Parts: sequence; C-alpha cells; structure tokens
Amino acid sequence: MSEPKHLQFSNLEGLRGLASIAVVLHHMVLVFFPFIIFGDEKLGPIHSGIEKILHGNPLMMFLSGTFPVAIFFVLSGFVLSIGYFNRKDDDSLRKQIIRRYPRLMIPALFSILICALLIIIGFAKNIDTSSITGSSWLDNGWTKDPMLFSAIKEGIYGIFVNSGSAYNNVLWTMQIEFTGSLLVFLLIFTVKNIKYRKYIYAFTIIGLINTWYFAFIAGVILADLYSSGAIKVHSFSRLKIITITAIIIYMGGVPLLNTVNSEYYGIFSKIDLVNIRQLFLTIAAILSLYLVIFDSKIKRVFEFNKIQRLGKYTFSLYLIHLPILYTFTCSIFMFLFNYGLSYKMSALISLCVSIPLIAASTYLFERYIDSRSVRLSAKLADLIVK
Repeated sequence: MSEPKHLQFSNLEGLRGLASIAVVLHHMVLVFFPFIIFGDEKLGPIHSGIEKILHGNPLMMFLSGTFPVAIFFVLSGFVLSIGYFNRKDDDSLRKQIIRRYPRLMIPALFSILICALLIIIGFAKNIDTSSITGSSWLDNGWTKDPMLFSAIKEGIYGIFVNSGSAYNNVLWTMQIEFTGSLLVFLLIFTVKNIKYRKYIYAFTIIGLINTWYFAFIAGVILADLYSSGAIKVHSFSRLKIITITAIIIYMGGVPLLNTVNSEYYGIFSKIDLVNIRQLFLTIAAILSLYLVIFDSKIKRVFEFNKIQRLGKYTFSLYLIHLPILYTFTCSIFMFLFNYGLSYKMSALISLCVSIPLIAASTYLFERYIDSRSVRLSAKLADLIVK
C-alpha cells in the first residue's frame, strides 16, 4: 500500500492509485446502499431496486473494497523484492527492512489520532446516520470511547499485532501488510542464492494458499520473473487480454459467500479447504498485475501521467477518507434528509460534496505526514546501515 519508491514503476503507481479510489467508492456504497455489498437485508436494507441487480454482479469488481486490498498485497510483494532481484544488494534490502515499520506506522498513527480527536470533539455521526440508512457497517464503526493513550498504543503497535482498529477500521490490513512484508524479506534471503528456487516458491504457496500471504508470495514471484527476463514485456494478443480480463472481472467481483449467491462460486463453493472468496480475489489481483506489468499496451495506459500520479496519494487517501465519511458525509446527509429531501438525493449530494474535502484532506495528509514519514524512515535506515 505504501511501498518505497526505490524503483519507479509508474504503471504500478497508476494501478495502486485506481485501487485506492475503488476502496473509497466501496465505503461510500456501504454507507448508503449496503445491500449491494452484503446482499442481506439484515445487514443493510434495500433503498433502490437496482441494488438487487448489482449485488452478485461481476462488474461490482469496480466497487469492491477487498479486491483492491488484494492488489495492494501483491504489489507489496513485487515492489519490496524487485529492487533486490535487479541489484542483488544486501545493504539495500536491509534498509528496506528497517524502514518498513516506521513507513507504515507513522501515517497510520496520525490517522488514528485524527479519528480519536474527531470522536472526542463530538463530530462522529455514523451511528446516528446508520439508524436511517440501516448500514450495519456504519453502525459498527467508532463504538469505542476514545482515549488518547489507547489510541497512541494502537497506532504504535496494536494494529501490527491485532487484526483491526477501533478508530480507523481500514487498518485491519496493517497486521497482514507488515507481517507479509517481513515474509517477503525472509523469502528473498532464503532463495537469493538458490538456483532452483521455484521449488521453494511452490512449497511456500502450498503452505500459504489459504491466507492473504499467498498474495505477497505471488508478488515476489512476479518480480523474479520480471527481473530474470523469464517473462518479457510484450504485446499480448487480443484474445489473451480478453480472456485474462474476463477472469479478473469474474474473480475480482465475487460477492460475500452466503446461501443467496453461493451459485456464483459454482463447484468451488463446496470446497472447505480454502477461503474461496479470498483465493478468487488473490488470483484476480495476480492477473491484474500480470497484465499491467507484462502487456506493453496496458502498461502504457497505466503510465499515463494523470493516472500514475495517483499512486503518490494512495496511502493518504486510504487512511483519511473514512473519518470524513463518518463525520462530514453523514452530517450533510442527515441535514438534507431531515430537511425533506429524498433518501437517494440526500445520499447523492452528500457524497458529491464530500469528494472535494476527501481530495483536499488527502493532499494535505500526503504533504505533511505521509511524505515526511517516507523521508524519516529512509534517514533512519541510512543511519543504521552505513
């Protein structure tokens, strides 16, 4: 989600940026139209007839929250390992290991403190809004009484040892991201001098296929294939692109597995060995990177300046959008709805007016917190590894 830019893969920056936007859109849907995501009226009532059509539709890949996260995990495996495979520099790898924790921790800590402050001031409106929208996701957020000391502890180490955050629930990924990063470094040290490392990769995949860490391993393998030239960047055939894209859309758009939509998974829904939705999303993420990295035409699309520049703001957008939804967006919605506007019009307006605030907050967070965490973690690594 926030990999060091020791190598400039602008196409991957573009993919990362678009993925972060998908996460924001997913949470916007969860606020006002949760049935689209859950497909269960107990978790979110139907507010529009189109919601039944959208739930379980593969095109929901573009509004998925978990699929972009799978992309982040595969990206982490690739970006954290490609530098070593290209340069074979042990010192550079050691520096990456040192700066990984502060690089993730500092921005995450600040986002938690911002959320805690908003709750203390009384700006939290998610619970009140959930009584109107019926969103269980909204109702389950910010339920803990804020305490500054507990917020600091959570930001410094809690999110890295526990799954989730009481203040910024997008940080459920941090424990996986940090552990997965360490696993990447361990794997690189293990295979770096081994000629037939494909057997170690295979053994590792078998052991981790039922976890999110499979995505990190896949990223390492893609980096190895790229660096070694085993797969070269070239122009894919139209049939190959269409086939891979179809698989990505189908697997990336998988809904939550329940009795209503289990037919979506076909025979795979009967397999208890793996978390089939997680596996589908990971495979879709791997194929997405495969296309963006190795197909020359798609690579150029994601290298387009306005797209690749989004990558700079990925981590900041990921961290800062939720407190805005829980406060400003919910406040505007309640004002408009109570004023007499229809539910759908109130939701649409509140989301539209929130976009400029999210964009401005993302810019400021990146400039004053995220970018400085990058520089600080790099200086720390340079200080320790001479």
